[in-house]
Amino acid sequence: MADLDVDPSFNGRGAFAAADHPVAGNLRYPGRPFMMSKSPWQLRNPAPLRGQHTREILGELEFHQTRIDDLLSAGVVICAEWPDG
Repeated sequence: MADLDVDPSFNGRGAFAAADHPVAGNLRYPGRPFMMSKSPWQLRNPAPLRGQHTREILGELEFHQTRIDDLLSAGVVICAEWPDG
């Protein structure tokens, strides 16, 4: 893997994509697995934070907001904006 990181041909084909992560800073992620001229690839978002989508997912599962808050306060689930989440 260390050789791939510095290989000019491999990197010239977009093997890695850079993204600014809110906690870890600027990181390089594995890029597109292959090139397609009519379906270009791009890294849309960095890796999510732990618990970043908890409220969204539980909401889509039709959990009431009060129930989500109860689960968070009991430590059953975590949420990025919840204390210790």
